[in-house]
Amino acid sequence: METTGRLLCQQDFLATLTLVKNGVGLMQVYRFTVEHELQRGELVEVLKEYAGTTRPFILIYPYACYIPLKARKFIEFMTLPTQN
Repeated sequence: METTGRLLCQQDFLATLTLVKNGVGLMQVYRFTVEHELQRGELVEVLKEYAGTTRPFILIYPYACYIPLKARKFIEFMTLPTQN
């Protein structure tokens, strides 16, 4: 859907997030990308009735007997079940 406002910011997540946090507009993103901002009250979810389930998130990494701790922790974090 095209917007008719004077300002359009796309394909730059941090810029869009900054604008939204300062009350300039709305953004549609995966919930996990703004979960902390929602919990801290910096953002407010709107149109909840239109929310869907999160799309699958796929992690791809080379097979290895040794996976660095940072990579293992990231994989564990990303594969935890979401809490609603």
